Amino acid sequence: MTTSIVSPPHPWPTLRRTAGIHQGGLGVLSPRKANSPESRRTRRPLRGVPVPWRALAVLGLGLSLLGACRPQTDFPGQLGDVVSTQAVADRSEYADPLKAWTRSGRIYRKFDTELLVTATYHSLAFRRAYTVAYAQAEQLDKEQKKALWERQVTEAGEFHEFLVASFVPDSVGSDLANPASSWKLYLEAEGGNRLTPQDVRRIRKVTPAITGFYPYVTPWAKVYKVRFPVRDPGSGAPFPGPGDESLSLVITSPFGVTRLTWESVSGSSVPPPDDMG
Repeated sequence: MTTSIVSPPHPWPTLRRTAGIHQGGLGVLSPRKANSPESRRTRRPLRGVPVPWRALAVLGLGLSLLGACRPQTDFPGQLGDVVSTQAVADRSEYADPLKAWTRSGRIYRKFDTELLVTATYHSLAFRRAYTVAYAQAEQLDKEQKKALWERQVTEAGEFHEFLVASFVPDSVGSDLANPASSWKLYLEAEGGNRLTPQDVRRIRKVTPAITGFYPYVTPWAKVYKVRFPVRDPGSGAPFPGPGDESLSLVITSPFGVTRLTWESVSGSSVPPPDDMG
């Protein structure tokens, strides 16, 4: 006896026959029972799920009514009435020095991220831009601005200071301020001389005073203020030395090393802000 096989127009009829889908539910039938006359009489085609067009129309109408009920905003009659402000970090007089004195690095091991770090070197040139931007943001008067600038000059003469934001996926031993951490910090001059930090302080409360002036700081980063001496504690010689034109912040661990390098760090005079004379 010759058996002819006719392919159904759609795969769903075949699935209904072999799986035994019928009005009473879903049951697994043997091939013989699935093709029996009795089974064919009891099966019914699947019905489509109706689309709730009416419900969608009601929802759209409700949303439009909510929009219509919102109070109207009074727009100023003249363009001069609009006060335009700009974030501190977006102003070129601060954004450009910030970019010039900021470096980023990372450490990968195979396909895993071990460290993401960004740091800003508080050079005297950067401190000048910071003084101007901070005075504008906080609306300092001339005397307050002068006091701020004098403090910046004093600190620049005592420390090599960095604002460091780091992200380490493994939180165990990732605190750069912890002496027991596997991560170590060094400041390295171009000639190879190296110093350890004088102070590493974690900033646990990250306020707009940080994120507003250092926009690369994210909620996932740990933020530190790191200070190194400006003189070698052993010899008392200036650090970096007269022939050194660059400084590198070295961050190292058993997982790898990254160097953030700043060029042209030799001492050059920086004038005070313009309105201080």
